[in-house]
Amino acid sequence: MANAAVVTPIGIPVSGHMFRTAAVSVTGGASAQNLPLSIPLTIAAILALALTALLARLMRSRFRRGIVPIAVIAFALAWALLDLRWTANLGRQVAVALDRYGGKDTAERALAAEDGELAAFVDKAKALLPPDPQRVLVLAQAHYFRGRASWHLLPHRVAWEPVRDVAPEPGMLRAGDYVPVWRRPGAQFDAANGRVRFDNGVELPAKALLVDRGSALFEIR
Repeated sequence: MANAAVVTPIGIPVSGHMFRTAAVSVTGGASAQNLPLSIPLTIAAILALALTALLARLMRSRFRRGIVPIAVIAFALAWALLDLRWTANLGRQVAVALDRYGGKDTAERALAAEDGELAAFVDKAKALLPPDPQRVLVLAQAHYFRGRASWHLLPHRVAWEPVRDVAPEPGMLRAGDYVPVWRRPGAQFDAANGRVRFDNGVELPAKALLVDRGSALFEIR
């Protein structure tokens, strides 16, 4: 595209070209464990009980009370280890939260959050949108940021791709739609001719309402 003035993020088609107002719920926090502690503990307890049962069968004189007391002890130890792990995780999360949010006011806490910079950008974008609900297509590389941006944009009629990072399909956008783009390379804006081109070749007349540190808000004309 000639005279390409702004290179910004972009990408996402929504199946069926649907724009609906909907609640968005995005889970976040610490990364999930690859193997939760409860699984190896359970396996170890089962193996210990199986070994104890075998020994009790071979050495009955030493296991006159059976394996029930041993099973109770194994269960209690496993439970105690899980409690210790939970307590340690809770302490770590509290320490991280205090380090991130301690001593900050509401605005500073919002900015310190994982999506703080995104929320600040969306606040600027929302201030440029009409007050009544508009059709909005959110574009970002990570599904987490697409989902969070959609949440912050409510009550507008927000569409976003929950799985794929792709550009809008031909015919998906129409005049009057808004496209916030959060730090996703792949779109070029031709300021001289007032057109935006996505990385899949789709090109539309548009106006850049906001350009902010690698992010942008476009209004389709």
